[in-house]
Amino acid sequence: MTDGERTLQRLDPIGAMSAWPLGPVTAVVVMAYAVYSTLTHLGQLTNPALAWLALAVIGAAVVYFAVRSRPSVAPFGRRALIVVVGLSTIASTLFTLSVWGRNRILQDDWGQIAVALIFITLPLYRPITEVVTAAVFAALVVGIEAGLEGPSLSIANNPLVYFIVAATPVIALALAGSAYAWVMTADTLRWNEAARESQVRLDPELREGAARIIHQEQVTLLNSGTVPFFADLLARDELSADDIDRARTIAASVRRAAVHDIDRGWLEESVVRSVGHQAPDAVNDPDRLANAMSEEHRGIVGGTIASAARARGFDPASLSIELAAVGGRAHAIMSARIDSPRRELRTSFMPFLAALRAVSSDATLDVQDGSVTLQFSYGES
Repeated sequence: MTDGERTLQRLDPIGAMSAWPLGPVTAVVVMAYAVYSTLTHLGQLTNPALAWLALAVIGAAVVYFAVRSRPSVAPFGRRALIVVVGLSTIASTLFTLSVWGRNRILQDDWGQIAVALIFITLPLYRPITEVVTAAVFAALVVGIEAGLEGPSLSIANNPLVYFIVAATPVIALALAGSAYAWVMTADTLRWNEAARESQVRLDPELREGAARIIHQEQVTLLNSGTVPFFADLLARDELSADDIDRARTIAASVRRAAVHDIDRGWLEESVVRSVGHQAPDAVNDPDRLANAMSEEHRGIVGGTIASAARARGFDPASLSIELAAVGGRAHAIMSARIDSPRRELRTSFMPFLAALRAVSSDATLDVQDGSVTLQFSYGES
């Protein structure tokens, strides 16, 4: 999926995940209607084998659609769109051929209706221009077939009428689904823009808060080591060799803390906000690749860390986030030990995988009893 593809799955992956059941529901409705329509056409079949083959092909189309639109295998690409539309159109053609010459009316044929129903939810996953283009193609196919079949129907009429009767459901439902997707996409873009504007307004406050946190950490470090050391020196009013060694140790620790504060980026801050200082070495990012993450990646990663920290049985010391350059891209591996059942962990982290799959198609989630590992790549290929 390219950055230019403004789809609901790309802009609102969690919303697209919640809408996924529409795929299986559509599959059930399409198959039920196709089987019912075929049974009612038994007396009109000129080639029963083609009728049953049509059912098999439309079944393959809707099953593929339901499986391929799952959040765990996102994004739903252009090839998937071609497969779904191609199979459903072929199925419609096969059914038309199976009743060719004995079909009485077009209105009770399932081909164009099945194709139209599938187009309702396709705009959730692909750009509207692609969906409308595919709908026009499918409508032309079923419309031309209907026009050619017209002379053998029980109601004589102009072939153009039959063309319109067959093509209209496909175009109408595709446009209806596209209109809904267009409105939701526009709303999502407005919400995202409003969120970015709010972030810009809050940025000075966030920076000030981060500065206060760093200052407080430095004060705490000084109070825990440096201040007691100088107080002891003042009380004794003498300097020994051990004091010199201790001063060197304290100075080194202060330098390390200062360097760490300077180098600490947004990823380290996310870890500190979620788990405190219980995982000081959680982030391994020597090349500072975290800075190359997009806003979407940062939000998802931050949410994943926070979700892990809130999970029942989370071990803060086990949190590990490693970033490395692999094949010209940045590759991230996030893992943690969480003493919770596998099903509970999948339920908790599946939304983050769905969101990541929308922006990183190679994202994977490995959930075992007691551990979670999330991997993804980003940046230039």
